[in-house]
Amino acid sequence: MPKRSSKSKRPLLAAQLQLHVAIVLFGFSAILGKLIQLPGTAIVWYRLLFTLLGLCFLPGLIGRVLRIPRPALGRIALIGVLLGLHWLTFFESIKYGNVSVTLSCFASSALFTAFIEPVFFRRRIRWIELLLGAAVILGFVFMFGFVGGKFMTGMLIAILSAVLIAVAGVLNKSVVGQYDVMAITWVEFLAGFGAVSLLLPLHEALFPGQMAWPGKMDLLYLLLLALLCTVWGYTLMMKALRRVSAFEVMLSMNLEPIYGMLMAAFFFREYEELNLGFYLGAFLILLAVLVYALWGRPKNPV
Repeated sequence: MPKRSSKSKRPLLAAQLQLHVAIVLFGFSAILGKLIQLPGTAIVWYRLLFTLLGLCFLPGLIGRVLRIPRPALGRIALIGVLLGLHWLTFFESIKYGNVSVTLSCFASSALFTAFIEPVFFRRRIRWIELLLGAAVILGFVFMFGFVGGKFMTGMLIAILSAVLIAVAGVLNKSVVGQYDVMAITWVEFLAGFGAVSLLLPLHEALFPGQMAWPGKMDLLYLLLLALLCTVWGYTLMMKALRRVSAFEVMLSMNLEPIYGMLMAAFFFREYEELNLGFYLGAFLILLAVLVYALWGRPKNPV
């Protein structure tokens, strides 16, 4: 019996490891984003473009995409549009506010998921999910403190970004176990690229001069952002979704800014970010993730 129990835990532990490697990669994308000398909209467009080109080299990808039924392709494409809009609003929220405001508001994605996932999968809302989601938000209050009214626009855009990624994460849960992960990823990124491309003329009219061809170093950083942080990271997260709930993914995703700030401190010596509030908030978020992983997960997670 003990051996069977140990073996039964291995897939879950592997999924949790995949999830946290993906989160580290997502955190590293913030480092690359700071290094790239391009505006946020251009970064999103080139990121998706290079990601799609990178995925095209996977053998048999088109055949796997064609095996997905048309109704499912439509649902997957919708998720991709939501992801594209999420990335755009995420970068725009930084422009209208700052990184700290964006990340503190983005923490609300776990709380939104706690409401959205039960409605979508027709199960009761679990109070521990709401409490832990609220604990994550409180952790970011400790980390970043309160912001003034001048950042209100950035805060609202960041909250919209959190809602978009919460909805996309829950919808991904409904398709990830049915079709090939890489085929789903390719369709989502293609739809996201199409949505961003359609919005570019409007964005260029409102903010002229946003698009530019990247220089040599920017090109290198964009390739790393696309292939390492996006393709590999997103694929690991999609695989993890087969074993863990969408809420656990979103709750764990709140470790991304912590990883990102630690890496920023290492690469850019941004020690001023790591004050007492940072450590208190980081401890609270880590504790919330640990509590959910040990006791909060549903017996039959969707």
